[in-house]
Amino acid sequence: YTEAVAVMLFYQIGEWFQSCAVGKSRRSIGALMDIRPDFARVEGEDGTQEECDPDEVAVGSIIVVRPGERVPLDGVVVDGVSDLDTAALTGESLPIAKNPGDAVLSGSFLTDGKLTVRLTAVGVDSYMGKLQMSARKVKKAKSELLRDMNRIIRWVSYAVVPIGLLLYWKQTAV
Repeated sequence: YTEAVAVMLFYQIGEWFQSCAVGKSRRSIGALMDIRPDFARVEGEDGTQEECDPDEVAVGSIIVVRPGERVPLDGVVVDGVSDLDTAALTGESLPIAKNPGDAVLSGSFLTDGKLTVRLTAVGVDSYMGKLQMSARKVKKAKSELLRDMNRIIRWVSYAVVPIGLLLYWKQTAV
């Protein structure tokens, strides 16, 4: 009985640790998905600015990013100087200075100054798009693997109890 109970107990403890890890992973992925801004401030030919959905902006468009905002899409700085905080994306602890001609990644946080950026990648081609697609693929692959592992472990653990009972019965019968 002791071994059978121990197997079931360890299985349940493992399930609990797994659910904690999966929950933490889901929260991290959810936080990553929230980094992307809801709008891009597109500058028109006449200098007017219009807030658009980042999915509706085309490559080559000019966007303006103000202090305290996140860069919505990948591009190259056309005008302005600023420091970008990329800690959420790359783990870099210090802000990186950006000048005209420098590339900027979507999801970067503008700490000061104002940047005018010509877009080089939009949608799933942008850094945030690729990051989100990768996170979705990992999440899907991980959930399929976990489901298969759980199915095998469940059958093995349920088979151990009858085998343990059979061995106990056989040992006491002798």
